[in-house]
Amino acid sequence: RVSASRKSRPKRVTAAKRRRAAKVPVADELKDEKYWARREKNNAAARRNRAMKKAQKVAEKSKLPRLNRQNVELVDEVIMLKQELKGLREALRQRLIREGLADQHWA
Repeated sequence: RVSASRKSRPKRVTAAKRRRAAKVPVADELKDEKYWARREKNNAAARRNRAMKKAQKVAEKSKLPRLNRQNVELVDEVIMLKQELKGLREALRQRLIREGLADQHWA
């Protein structure tokens, strides 16, 4: 079952899902210096891109334990604050009853 927040989220189109034009081989007689310069430039850009993606993945992986610890701390804090709120509400209810200010809603 898909949650409500997941249903309303727009779908992203990733590079893998995009339709690419069919590859057409370049004839040998068209492979001049300009062609090889463009190929080398493209190959270098592809290498940089792959290295950058790899570095980002490593950085994200190293953040995961810290974020998990932080999440546990925040969940514990929410539990503690809910308990504190419950106690304060009960104290207020008792005080209103004691002072005769409580109506049917509080009693």
